[in-house]
Amino acid sequence: MDHSRVWLDGRSDCILEKGGSILSFSDMLVNKVKSRNQSLLMTFFLGILIFIDDYLNAIAISSSMKKITDGYQVSREKLAYLVDSTAAPICILVPISTWAIFFSSLLEANEVAEPGQGIAAYIQAIPYMAYGWVTLGIVFLVAIGKMPDLGAMKKAEERARNGQVKPDGAVDIDFGSDIKAHSNPTMGLINFLLPMVVLVGASWYFGIDLLAGVFVAIIFTICFYGFQKLVTMNELFDAVYDGIKVMLLPLATVIGGFMLKSVNDSLGLTQYVIETVSLIYLLSTSLL
Repeated sequence: MDHSRVWLDGRSDCILEKGGSILSFSDMLVNKVKSRNQSLLMTFFLGILIFIDDYLNAIAISSSMKKITDGYQVSREKLAYLVDSTAAPICILVPISTWAIFFSSLLEANEVAEPGQGIAAYIQAIPYMAYGWVTLGIVFLVAIGKMPDLGAMKKAEERARNGQVKPDGAVDIDFGSDIKAHSNPTMGLINFLLPMVVLVGASWYFGIDLLAGVFVAIIFTICFYGFQKLVTMNELFDAVYDGIKVMLLPLATVIGGFMLKSVNDSLGLTQYVIETVSLIYLLSTSLL
């Protein structure tokens, strides 16, 4: 499920990009953001709002915010940090996400939770997910300027303040220089948000099957944009193809992770770690 939704998320974002929806959303935000700190906070809060999937979150927010943060001389490294370190934690902490569904199925498969009770067990564990809570707290402090830049990030920010927001050798993915924002700002915003609403609604309709939800959202977006004649049908299907190319590297990483898991399971590493940690826990509790 996890590797399939990677390329589906890439496809949906490219369609939004080709239809000018991301550009429309970005143009709307330009009028709302008045300072560098506001651009960082806007990135953080948007990351929290799009909680359904970490891949979709990272792609959509980075695409829509980079124009704004570039204008306030925020380094691409800091933008990447804010986007990525908000996307994963919020998907962990909100039970209506692909992460929650994936881990709840793991809990059931490994008999940690009874069949059908995986989500309930996952929700009970949310208050104890220290990584998610701590990471979001740190990202918020960075966004409001209370956490100083350190090491490579400090150098990247100094470079950005001197006018170079992108690191040397960095190249933006170009979906076409002829993309234009919608002539009606309100309709442009609807074109950006409605596919995501359909994604959530379809996922609920299909019993929290987020893979099916993303597929329905893609079909809806193609039909919705085609009806408005924002781009030709050929361009929309080209966007689907572009989305596959964009997500090949993340997809390969995910597939590699599953392969590594299978190898570890065959070697008995997973069971060894569980038994070792359990033994350490029992010894520590007995000594106390």
